[in-house]
Amino acid sequence: MTNSQGHATKLIDAHFALSTTAAEEQRMRAHLTDCLACSAYYERALVVSRLTPHAPTAKERLRVALDLQKPPRVVRPWAWAASAVALAAAACVFWLTPSQRTQAPPDGWSERGNTDNGALAVYEVGSNDQRQPLAPKAVITKASELTLSYRAPAGFAFVMVFAIDAKGQMFWYEPAWNDARQTPTGKAIRPQRTYAMDDAVAHAFAPGPAKVVAVFLKSKLNVREAESAWQRGDHTLRTLDRAAQIATHPLTVAGEADDATQ
Repeated sequence: MTNSQGHATKLIDAHFALSTTAAEEQRMRAHLTDCLACSAYYERALVVSRLTPHAPTAKERLRVALDLQKPPRVVRPWAWAASAVALAAAACVFWLTPSQRTQAPPDGWSERGNTDNGALAVYEVGSNDQRQPLAPKAVITKASELTLSYRAPAGFAFVMVFAIDAKGQMFWYEPAWNDARQTPTGKAIRPQRTYAMDDAVAHAFAPGPAKVVAVFLKSKLNVREAESAWQRGDHTLRTLDRAAQIATHPLTVAGEADDATQ
């Protein structure tokens, strides 16, 4: 399901129309890693999806693609011409000029230092699948489902995103690591463009101060190397990649007593 130029736009359209198979979903995601044009097409489709009432949610798209549920509704094909206004609005959010990024980080962006260090935004996803941007030190609960957006500085090819809770435990977002038999590596990215996680994740954080950390890298590292470096006290991972840059977003995890009063 690629077009005559070898792009995967048809697969992307099918993904948002809840009509891909698990094999097609894997092909699409592998292709997005290597194709800048299709990555940009996917990001535009993702923004349109979030701005379109009653569009399939991220969870619905993934569950249908993995054959965990049947399509919950008949989905109309995406009408890109009708979505031109939405795409223009999305461009204002995701592709601001450098001066705007520095002066007023949009939609929850939390930058450490200047834009050369990259950027990270953290969102809480509600029951209606809407993203609520979290301010630095915002209070969340153990049940909070979080999703992320990030942008790498120029010259960086990989990203690793994880959270550290009050007990120093590390929890992974990018890459996802939920199988101890595997050792995933940092996600390949292109610099100076915005990426958004396609799902929301709840981690069992200990109550107290926590932070989400995005590490932008020039070399490919794996999750075990990163965890070992962090435990040794290298909280920038520069013993593994001397050029590593980080962006952080602090949070506060409510305790059980705090949860009961909310």
